[in-house]
Amino acid sequence: MKNTNIVQDVSSIKLTQVEEHYKFMAMSVQQSSEGMAYADLDGNLIFINKAWYEMHGYKSDKDLLGKNLAIFHNKKQMIDEVIPFNKIVMKNGSNNGKVGHITKDGKVFPTLMTVNLLKDANGNPFALAGIAKDITQQKKIENKLRQDEQQLKLIYDSTAEILYFLKIEKGPKYRFISVNKPFLEATGLTKDQVLGKTISDVIPKPALELVLSNYKKAISEKRIVDWEETSQYPAGLKTGVVSIAPVYDDKGNCTHLVGSVHDITERKQTEQELRDSEYLLRESQRVANIGSYVLDISSGIWESSNILEDIYGINKKYKKDVAGWLQIVHPDDKDMMQDYFATNVLTNKEFFNKEYRIKRINDQQECWVHGMGKLVLNDEGEPIKMIGTIQDITKRKQAEEKLISRNKELEVWYDVSVNRELNLIDLKKEINELLKKYGEKPKYKIPV
Repeated sequence: MKNTNIVQDVSSIKLTQVEEHYKFMAMSVQQSSEGMAYADLDGNLIFINKAWYEMHGYKSDKDLLGKNLAIFHNKKQMIDEVIPFNKIVMKNGSNNGKVGHITKDGKVFPTLMTVNLLKDANGNPFALAGIAKDITQQKKIENKLRQDEQQLKLIYDSTAEILYFLKIEKGPKYRFISVNKPFLEATGLTKDQVLGKTISDVIPKPALELVLSNYKKAISEKRIVDWEETSQYPAGLKTGVVSIAPVYDDKGNCTHLVGSVHDITERKQTEQELRDSEYLLRESQRVANIGSYVLDISSGIWESSNILEDIYGINKKYKKDVAGWLQIVHPDDKDMMQDYFATNVLTNKEFFNKEYRIKRINDQQECWVHGMGKLVLNDEGEPIKMIGTIQDITKRKQAEEKLISRNKELEVWYDVSVNRELNLIDLKKEINELLKKYGEKPKYKIPV
């Protein structure tokens, strides 16, 4: 009798423990923040917890138990998502993924579903156990992140700056993991030729040593490093101002490098073309002996080219103002040129176009020059500058004077020759008259 009581007491204790265990599990299911539902193999609801019916807009499980799971989905969701999803469950015993649901009032919301096929002790399926997590907020965050990523990508590819991202590997090696569209356009390289490749594979060798040394400098000094770099790419010879910034992890290890390049190729080409143009201008002025100047009307100060300084016989220290210019003008032409500049040019705003004499400052040699200049007017029509040229025409003037002198000589010889010819004609006429008087035939034919 005593042993029987002991067995009953033990059994009672075990039963109580099992009951407590199931009670605990039931409470866990009911109080779970994730929706849980059980349905038979036809999809009819056997059990749903609070989280499940609340996420679908219901206040209790009443009127839901016994209903088909289809009430939680619209027609499109059933065809496109639920039926294909459950086929995998029946085939594999479980499935998980995103499945669309609807609330009581038809509002669509996304969930992350996990469904298991429940089997009895003999391995026969008898029910479906589903867990649903409302991922509306997660989807919003994902969509926001996707939008932000798209905006960043748009900025990344739309900026005029060349941008790239490098991963630092052992060695160290620097591997391209991202480049923007301007990078590819500027270099003429394709993504396949850049992404996943190391710096040594992409950067031409002449510039590679400079690039690697600056990468090391940026990492060791923990700062942005800038330099100017010129390299030959499929798109041509390119020059850019490169900036490289190191990126560190929580432990202080440099893991990545962010690079940007401001393409100054066109600026460099323009600068070279300007230098070439200036050189050609200087050479042209030198060959033609033409100097240039810019006169500031208000101050009376003028700037000149080296050729003009040579023509005037002055140096850089010479005081370049209107008085200084008149000092260069030949004394016999000074009044004429002063009046011409003041009246014709400044008052009447005529184009400066005059030939005049000068006396070079350094050697007092007399020279002829041809001055030309155009006024620059302000909005009120008043002159503020004059830009022009001065050409040494001394040799031309000397040639003209020789030509004039020669022409005068020719005129004298011409007059002498003509007078001599006229005298001969008169003499011939007299001889013919005498012969005629004595009854002889005239000897000379006289032109009419």
